[in-house]
Formats: sequence, C-alpha cells, structure tokens
Amino acid sequence: MLQKLLRSADFRQLTSFVSPAFFDVMPMGKIWSRGRALMTSRGSSTYRDALAERAAELAKLPLAVKLGDAAFAAARDELGTGLTADATRLVTLYFQQLFSDAATLLDLRAASCRMEGSTLRWDPAPWVCRWDPAFLRELRQLYRGFYAGDDELFRASLRALHIDGSEDLFRKHFGAEQSGQSFKMKDFVDTFHQVFVRCKDGKVELHPDFLALGVYLATMYDHLDGLDVRVDVRACFERVHAAQRAASAASAGTPVSEAQRG
Repeated sequence: MLQKLLRSADFRQLTSFVSPAFFDVMPMGKIWSRGRALMTSRGSSTYRDALAERAAELAKLPLAVKLGDAAFAAARDELGTGLTADATRLVTLYFQQLFSDAATLLDLRAASCRMEGSTLRWDPAPWVCRWDPAFLRELRQLYRGFYAGDDELFRASLRALHIDGSEDLFRKHFGAEQSGQSFKMKDFVDTFHQVFVRCKDGKVELHPDFLALGVYLATMYDHLDGLDVRVDVRACFERVHAAQRAASAASAGTPVSEAQRG
C-alpha cells in the first residue's frame, strides 16, 4: 500500500529510505493517512497558499531562493556562486522551513532546483506538510540542543520523540564535523534503517510525522549527494536561528544585541 502511495506521488526514487523495519514502528493505517495528507496538486489552494507563505518567510532571512512564480522577488544573500554555495543555500533552506511556522514544502530534489546566477530557483512538487505542533517543537529542540552543545536538551527531545535509544545514531547522522559535513544517501538510508530496527526491538511506535521528515531529509540528501561537496551545517543552522532570535526580539521590542546573546 505504501509503495502504491509513493508511486502515485512520484516518490519513486525516495522509496529506498523505507526499510522493512519501518512498517513495524508505524502502523500501516497511520502511514497511509499521513502519506495521503502530504499529497496535493499544483492547482490546489493548499499548494498555492504554501508557496505564498514560504516566499514571504524566505524574504525575511534573507536567502536567495526564488519560489516558482511567487510574487516575492528572491532576496539577496552573501553566499556567492558555485556548488558549495548552492549546497549551503539548500541546507539553510532545510532549517529555514523547520524553524518557521509556515507549511513545509518537502521537495528539495535537484530536479526541483536550478541555479540562476547566485539565486536558487525552486519549483517544488506539491508535497506539503503541516507538522503536528508537538512533534515540530521537539524536533526544533533536538536541533537546538545538538548545535548548542546542550546534552540535556538534546536527550530530552530524543525521549519526547521516543528515539532516545538511538542517541548515538542521531549524533552520527547530524555529523561529527558540522563545519564540513558530507551528505551521502547511502549513509542516510543506513542510519535510518538502524533507527527503525532499534525502535522495533524496543517496541516503539514512531510519530506519523517521521514519514514526512524522512521524505524531507531524503530529498535533501539525494540533491546534496549529487553535488558532492562539504557543507558548514552549523553555520546554516546558526544563520536561521540568529534570524529567528532577531525577529522575536523585534516583535518583543528587545534590542537585537540582547537577542543575539539568547
């Protein structure tokens, strides 16, 4: 059933991330329901609204990404041109979507992207995710804990997501060399297979949004594997996190210098 779902959504090249153990840690009914909710069409209001929301959010970063025919022009950034700059924009876009409240467009494949000078022209497939708020909160805390070196926060988020038995795997997945991380699809598939097996052995049922997260990560890894460059992932995360802190400070009337220390 899942294979049929993924084929119908043109997810064919992404099915490799689904190991047999995945079906033991997420009930088929939840997989089917969540998978159907991710699919829409280019003409749907769901997709059009998601594009408009994301274009508005991208203008705040700023990040030189132009979304299809969105009314917002692409912002300018200082990342320059070349494969490393392209990869850096993509990883920054990954975090930017997770740390804003607009719907996430899951398609980061190379087929949906092309470079126009120093701008990434992005025309994602209509795969739209509105995360469960509790799941997204813990996912954000997981990243914050890891990149801030806050082991207590990192482990608390792993527990909340019911994946604390795989702490070593997630540390490996996030990368020991965040300032120069390589992205290999083979490594991604292997890591998530091991996570699923451990969850199966521990009789853990994963949240349905792990399906959307898996697809989102798989599209990014698929793209970056083809570029074959190293990315300063910590810098990508900090770029997004700093912009978020500054925006929060502005809305609260707090001086930006104080927000940057938060």
